[in-house]
Amino acid sequence: LPVGADFTPASYLKTFTLHGVTSNLQFGLPQNYSLRVQGNVDTQKPGTYPVEYRVTYTEKNEIDPAKDQKFTGYSKLYVIVEG
Repeated sequence: LPVGADFTPASYLKTFTLHGVTSNLQFGLPQNYSLRVQGNVDTQKPGTYPVEYRVTYTEKNEIDPAKDQKFTGYSKLYVIVEG
């Protein structure tokens, strides 16, 4: 990215694949998904910045909510701010 550019971490995460089924994340998270993003990118300062993503899908058990299943995927993006 050029110095001063806008950076929205969630916009770089496009899909999540679970058991061979791919869900599109480009227009927001589908129901039963959650996203956690960690990392600080300072686009005012040249450098390399790691951004970590964690996407969790919760498969609801309507009969017994205590038996809900969670599936989590992780990804890392390295953002380079040009200097």
